[in-house]
Amino acid sequence: MKFVKNIDLYVGRMPDKHRKKGETGLWLSPEILKTTSLPQMSSIWWWLPPAIFPEDEKIWEEAIEMLLKKGATQFVLNAPWQMAFFSNSPLLRGGRGVSKEMRLWAGPFCNIANGLAIQMLASLEFSGAIVSPELAREEYLSLAKNSSLPLGIVIFGDYPLCVSRTISENLTLCAPFSSPKHEDAYVVKHDGNYWVYPNWQLNLSNHKDELARAGYRVFAYLTEPLPDQIALKDRPGLWNWGHQLV
Repeated sequence: MKFVKNIDLYVGRMPDKHRKKGETGLWLSPEILKTTSLPQMSSIWWWLPPAIFPEDEKIWEEAIEMLLKKGATQFVLNAPWQMAFFSNSPLLRGGRGVSKEMRLWAGPFCNIANGLAIQMLASLEFSGAIVSPELAREEYLSLAKNSSLPLGIVIFGDYPLCVSRTISENLTLCAPFSSPKHEDAYVVKHDGNYWVYPNWQLNLSNHKDELARAGYRVFAYLTEPLPDQIALKDRPGLWNWGHQLV
């Protein structure tokens, strides 16, 4: 594999001017390009949202074209079809495929969980893949040993339970609500989509060295602004790490 350097990738909604380590990832939003000064464009990993609907594709296409014109070369796509924004771009090989200078990764919302899916991504000219956060330890380790692409993993942070186009009229944004098992969650809105977060974080930090030895190269830390009404619960955040998947 050409890509061998380990990277800590810190992904947020706005640039963190005080952080001095790792690389920067930003969730792409048409609004952020209008309101935020973004130097060193080529060093940022731009994350696309998992849900872009047909009537909004033109807006996102224009935002991506703007970034490409300014020198952006690193993107994380959270649905495989989003490769079309790049393979069809007149700025890249005259619309005849993806430029070799581009680094296009499949994000965790692509839910990559097996070698065949990784091979499919490679055939679509993806540069690497950030695997599904739903896997157990053995699945993570075996996937890295047999991967045809460099792999990454969400090692820590705020990961949504779901992303939806609509929410119940009984829910209030940025306010807690409880499940029948009395577990709290909250909803925030980003670019027309509703992101539902649990009030605890995913945390596989204690297993980072093991994952690096297995072959993982990108370790993503996802941070979201915490609403004033939300208090995070202190939980291990291991998700399925210690389980056996069927």
